[in-house]
Amino acid sequence: MTYIYNDSNIYCSSIVTHDASQIDFNQVYPLADLYYCHVCKSPKSKYQCSYEIISKYCSNCLIDYNGDGDNHHCLKNCFDCPKCKVVVGITMNNHDENGKSFSFNCKFCQFSYTTKVIEKPKSLISIITQEKKNDQDYYAKVYDHVRSSVLETQPQKSLDELKVKNLNLSTTKSKVQKSSYDIDPISDDITNQLSHHKYTHGSKSLHDTSNQWHSNEYKFPLPKPLSIKYSLICQDCHTPLLQPKVIENQPTLIKYSIKSYAKDYLPIVKLTKSHKFNHVYLLNFINPMTTKCSITISTPTTIPLRFITPKDNDRDIQITLPINKFVIGANLNKNIVKNIPTSLLTDHTSASLAELISRNKADQLTQNIAGDNGDEEEEEEVQLDFTQLVDYGSNWYTVPIHLLQITKLRNNNAKKIITVKIPLFINLKSYQNKEVYKNGNDLTPNFEIGYWNLINVIL
Repeated sequence: MTYIYNDSNIYCSSIVTHDASQIDFNQVYPLADLYYCHVCKSPKSKYQCSYEIISKYCSNCLIDYNGDGDNHHCLKNCFDCPKCKVVVGITMNNHDENGKSFSFNCKFCQFSYTTKVIEKPKSLISIITQEKKNDQDYYAKVYDHVRSSVLETQPQKSLDELKVKNLNLSTTKSKVQKSSYDIDPISDDITNQLSHHKYTHGSKSLHDTSNQWHSNEYKFPLPKPLSIKYSLICQDCHTPLLQPKVIENQPTLIKYSIKSYAKDYLPIVKLTKSHKFNHVYLLNFINPMTTKCSITISTPTTIPLRFITPKDNDRDIQITLPINKFVIGANLNKNIVKNIPTSLLTDHTSASLAELISRNKADQLTQNIAGDNGDEEEEEEVQLDFTQLVDYGSNWYTVPIHLLQITKLRNNNAKKIITVKIPLFINLKSYQNKEVYKNGNDLTPNFEIGYWNLINVIL
């Protein structure tokens, strides 16, 4: 599931709370990343699940490694480019005296590596592993040299002398005492090599103009990592939430015997701005289930300060929900455009534009039937009626939400741009849910779930 229709996050915790102030933002995740447990009747994040590896295989040569529990990469002739992670091409070079070498070349970048001449038969993985050990990194050589010099020249100190030294170090803060440990300086050849190097920050390799020293990060080809199929199990009730099928001689086949994603049960929530009223937004709910459901929304009247960024803002945000209970129809319409709320339709495609025009004509016809007597006072009353923003379709429902901003008395009159997390407690109840759980057990005909949904908005 993509994030295009989801600017909200769901609070997932083993501890159920109805107090918005107790929400831990570290346990808030997008709907697309969550699973749904039918036993616990709550959404689950991947951190609330345990993993179990079902099968392992190489995606390049399709060799099955299920029996090798400790191996994590392909043992055959499968290697990846260390720069672009693409499978490299391998060629064999013949040398005199029956020796052979192997060249690794990437087809998408300039990476190239050639092994030393091999006289005895060896696997490529063992050849690369041995050459990595023989070719130490420059930093490793400097470290080994300094370490060996320290160990060879460090005098043996008695326990009493060490105590006195530690006491002097703890009581003297303004002086920097010279150590009595004599360390041999680095040899001239390493010092000269050190002066010719340029160091880079992060994961980039060590650059040397003489090309004498290299970092192991981008020098050697990487053994192809194994692909895995794994199952997810709820840690609270040990119910499987994701269970792939394992079919012999078909390692790349992706089928699941059990899959329980939260996006298949919890409604998608999208917030849009109303063009008719100031400080009014539209909450769009899209039902993904094939059965209708009832939704009840509750929220604090004033958004807590911890839900507003930055903390030193000059406004209090009050929330008003004119309609907090409604019923959404089932997702049975195969026409995708019909399943999109009106406020989310755009003119980017011809199908979306045609649907938007047809809905606007229907709304205009409804307004003409209602009539307009031209009374300014009645027009003002209609403008204050938020219920006219209510809209619904086959499997979606749109309700207004009013965010009233109260400016505090401060010397600085300039308003800051703030980001607000709107906490909505959603109580969802499904009617006549006849879907069958994949392990063979029928779901409860009517199930109910309550959870926190946080919606981000910039004011």
